[in-house]
Amino acid sequence: MKPGFKYFYTSIEQQSKMGGSTEPLMVSVDCSAWKYFIYSKAGLLLKRVEFFEDVEKYGVPIDVSPNGKIFIFQDQHKPSSLTIMELTFDSMRFVKTVNVNQAIKKYIEDCIDTCEDMDDFAKAKKMRYALDGDYQTYFIENNVHYEFDINDNRDLIVQISNKLEIELFDQIAKTFPDDDERDIIR
Repeated sequence: MKPGFKYFYTSIEQQSKMGGSTEPLMVSVDCSAWKYFIYSKAGLLLKRVEFFEDVEKYGVPIDVSPNGKIFIFQDQHKPSSLTIMELTFDSMRFVKTVNVNQAIKKYIEDCIDTCEDMDDFAKAKKMRYALDGDYQTYFIENNVHYEFDINDNRDLIVQISNKLEIELFDQIAKTFPDDDERDIIR
């Protein structure tokens, strides 16, 4: 989880009861207690929304977009499965679920299927070999570490790294705590 992610403020717009205009509302989000509070412009509490059921169904929120409205939920038992949720006036609204491993595999297969000339065919053949061999061992969830981020447009960014490399860099950092070599290596 990002620093400062457990408790933060954002705003949403709600249709005014008096007419067609919208009014901005302040939202106080507590991700550690799985609830948020909606306040009027004058500071009156309008609504308290708990999202315990969403946490039980989709896992815990692990990241939030810069505008504080789009969340990534992750089930700790299925780390490559992510659910995108959007904060609304009434509840957390389900957007979609993404299986990162399946998305990567589909991307590679699509690249293989779209080769047009012999150069592409040679690359596709290498990719197919990698998909059938290296992919199967590399993308076993125990071997990889994922870092996730999401933007305001619901675009999911995934950084994938080898867990052994991370452990190696952590050992280097412990051995040479004052050196900046770790930053240079990465």
